[in-house]
Amino acid sequence: MSQLVDYINNLSFKESLGPCSEASIRQAQEELGLTFADEYVELLRNFGAPSLEHIDICSTLEDPEYNVVSKTKELRNRFSNLSADLYVVVDAGVDDVYALQNRSGKIFEINGDEFMEAYGSLYDFIKDVER
Repeated sequence: MSQLVDYINNLSFKESLGPCSEASIRQAQEELGLTFADEYVELLRNFGAPSLEHIDICSTLEDPEYNVVSKTKELRNRFSNLSADLYVVVDAGVDDVYALQNRSGKIFEINGDEFMEAYGSLYDFIKDVER
């Protein structure tokens, strides 16, 4: 198991709708035309869409509020400069507060109309937000 899975397993508050299927993960990547970072795929396989104390993670489950495909397409429509390799992993639901990830695992946040690298990994992001 990865640091991320171990960390989430040890959180006192977490809820999950269960793991995402391999087929739904593959379909989401195909629909977005990209490849998810390995740690994100592992999170999807283990937790699906985990709801933690401070954030909810987007997934390939059908819930449109937290669906990685619908959230990413929504941002692509709003921001013409959104890199094609970024996908939404967290939508806080307020004031353009999003965490996006690329294939290498780096996390980006929106600053105005720019996408700025903020963390080296989803693990680093979650660890910082959930402490």
